[in-house]
Amino acid sequence: MFRFMFYQCQESHIEMPAWSKVWINIRKAYCNFYNCGRGGIEIMLHNLGMDTLFHYLA
Repeated sequence: MFRFMFYQCQESHIEMPAWSKVWINIRKAYCNFYNCGRGGIEIMLHNLGMDTLFHYLA
């Protein structure tokens, strides 16, 4: 995601926002915290009792 933001800012001739310079791999952080294997976002949400991400965004 950083790469896309970087190139878009270059293309638009604007500076990168300060908040965009730090990213977290949410799947890796989740698996490290809960000591689980790799899984997709759908599995993570299911394990947290959330059916789908789109349900909460709609």
